[in-house]
Parts: sequence; structure tokens; C-alpha cells
Amino acid sequence: MADERFGECAMQVRRVLIAALVIASSVTVTLPAQGYRDDMRPNILGGVVLSVAPLRQSHDIPTVAARIVRERIGQLFAAGGFEAIGAETPYNLQTIVTAPPTREDTASGINRSVAVVTEVNMQLTYAHNGMVIKEWTLTLPGTGRDRVEAIDNAFRALRTNISRYVDIAREARDLVLRHVESTCDEMHTRVSAHIAAGRTEQAIAQLLLVPDEARRCHASSLADAATLLQAKFGDTPPNDDVLKKARGQATAPGRDPARHEWPLLAGAEMATKFVNEHKRGSERGERIW
Repeated sequence: MADERFGECAMQVRRVLIAALVIASSVTVTLPAQGYRDDMRPNILGGVVLSVAPLRQSHDIPTVAARIVRERIGQLFAAGGFEAIGAETPYNLQTIVTAPPTREDTASGINRSVAVVTEVNMQLTYAHNGMVIKEWTLTLPGTGRDRVEAIDNAFRALRTNISRYVDIAREARDLVLRHVESTCDEMHTRVSAHIAAGRTEQAIAQLLLVPDEARRCHASSLADAATLLQAKFGDTPPNDDVLKKARGQATAPGRDPARHEWPLLAGAEMATKFVNEHKRGSERGERIW
């Protein structure tokens, strides 16, 4: 009888432990968005928008760990002043993660410990011509009871409260703003070609993705977008909802209020829809920039 009670008690303990492990695992891989989104939304227009591409990884990087890295990189660049999203935009961040083979430091039995050094190679590119604007490599050491746990722990060290990582994102943001200004005339030339070919939505999307802080290019792009939209819609909004939003929608702090006025509000929704419909991996996907 005592043995039966002991066995039943042990089974209950195992059930509790299993439940605790399931809950713990779900907590450790779930991260808050903190500025990273898969899709683009109208309210991010006017910000410095960055497309965070799916990770390229070596075969032995666990899928859960790779997802953590992508989310944390998105959060890192959001902390550095970007709107980090999954949809394709003019400026992309390509990331390759690797964990080169390392010596396994083994003590004995339960105290076995494995050390790895992972690398996160980031590349900021301009989607129009594939030009590499800047490259960075982060080296993240990690330890664990096995190689999988060591890799996972290494990637978890990539946090937005570490200044040297946020400084990389801030540097990238400044590079994008300078690049926008230096290539503004070329961008307008491409927009003119889109208009001539009847690709109005594509032209408007490119114009409205110019950041507010690139002041010279932003002013000319906003003027061209307003002219295009006025020609497209005339004096009649496409529906009453657009007018209601234009009258009552509060603007984000520091953003140009003109982006929330008719007809630019309709243009923002049009540009957002266009980008999301042509994002990376879509069957209808095309090189839109």
C-alpha cells in the first residue's frame, strides 16, 4: 500500500514538473513586439522604415533560437529609431547566423558543459540595386548542458538594453537618412518611370516611404505624392471613412501632420496595401523598388 501511494505521489510530481516545463518553455520563446511587425501599417509612414528579412542560418541553429534572433534584431533596430517590419521596403537588413564547431568542455556526468561562440552577420542593403551600405558582425558566446542550449543562451544575450548593440542600429539609421538624401533625385526619376508606365500605386508607395527626417527629399516627395493623389481622386474622397480619419485622427509625435490630411491619408492606405501585397515570399511578389 505504501508503495502504491509512493508511486501515485511520484506520478503527480512528474505531471506537475511536465506542466511547469511546458509553461516555462512557452514563456522563454514568446517575445513582445516592441516596435517590430510582420506587416506594414499606415502610421509608420514618415518613419525610418527597415525591412528585416528572414534569417539565413547554418543547419545546426535550432529553429526556436533563430526565431528569437530575428525578433530581437527587429526589436534592437526599433530601439535604435527604426520602424522594423517584415514587409519589403527600400532598405533591407539581411542576417546570417552561424555557430562554428567548438571544443566541448566536458567535466563529468551531470556537470557536463558545452561552450559555443555564435556569430550574427548583419548587412544593410539598398533594395533598388542591392548595394551594401554597411556590414556588422556580432560575436555572442554561450554555454549550456549541450550544444543546442549553449546556442540558445548565446542568442538570448542579444538584448536592447545593451548600448553597444543599440548604437549599431542608430548608426544604421543615420546611414539610411544620409542615403535617402543623396539618392533623392534618382528616386524621383524612378517614380516618373512608374507614373509613365501607369504604376501609380508603386509610385505613391515609394514617395510616402521617404522619412520625415530626410527633410529635403521628404518635402519634394510629399509635394509630388499630393499632386499624384489629387490627379487620381480629384476633389472627391474615395469614401466617407477617409474624410472622418482626416478630420479626427491624431498624428504621431514628431510626424508630419500632412500625412494625415486628405488626400494623403488615402495615399498612405494605398501605399501600405501595395507594400503588403508585394512583400517578400508573395506569389505575386516582384521587385517593387
